Amino acid sequence: MFRSSFLWTAMAAVAAALAAPATSQATFTATLSVDGGSGFTITDGTTGVNPDGALDGTISLAPPPPNSAALGPFVASGSVTTSNSASGAIPATLRINSFSLQNTDSIAHALTLTIEDDKFTNPQELKILWSNLSATSLNGTFALTNYVDGVAGTTLTATGNGAGVIAYGQPTNGIFEEPFAPNVGTNYSIKMVVTVTLAGGGSLELAGAQARVYPTPAPAGLVMLAGALPFAGLLRLRRRLPKPEATAA
Repeated sequence: MFRSSFLWTAMAAVAAALAAPATSQATFTATLSVDGGSGFTITDGTTGVNPDGALDGTISLAPPPPNSAALGPFVASGSVTTSNSASGAIPATLRINSFSLQNTDSIAHALTLTIEDDKFTNPQELKILWSNLSATSLNGTFALTNYVDGVAGTTLTATGNGAGVIAYGQPTNGIFEEPFAPNVGTNYSIKMVVTVTLAGGGSLELAGAQARVYPTPAPAGLVMLAGALPFAGLLRLRRRLPKPEATAA
């Protein structure tokens, strides 16, 4: 009887292991679209229709044919985006290292670039999102919105007239920090959405754009309160216990 029960238990364990989903690799993607069109997506490590090559946390944003044709009037060069989710390093970082873009048409067009990685290791603590953008040349407008688990941070903007003068919107220095509440789960996502609108013949030279997420310890006052709770419970329990009767002399 014991042997039969053991065999059934072992078979059930094997079946459960086979049915369990395999551990997935990081999903790091870059999607480019022109003037609100459907565009195309490149996934890190793919070798199919939208080839990227090795699973190395790096995606080129200057796609070879036929994807380069999907950029319409835009020509991109020297542009690479990276993610460090696979390493588990702190801070968690999505980054556009450089981005050169030229509008070859005579009228204005918009390019939207969405970069996302949903396999960052979750510290399950309060997070600080640090957003940054820096351009050296711009003839049009640029907007960057970073997201943590689908929640948008503050949008950073820049406007340039092509004469080397770039005015950053709020915040004025192109850098912003803001807290995000803790969330549960093993992983969380970071997303960057960049929208560039260039005048006819206009160009963009982006020095860099980033989304960094730092875990932060809980405030000291909260830690002290949490540490005091067990003692408060003991004190309450002590008050509820019956007092011992006095011993006769």
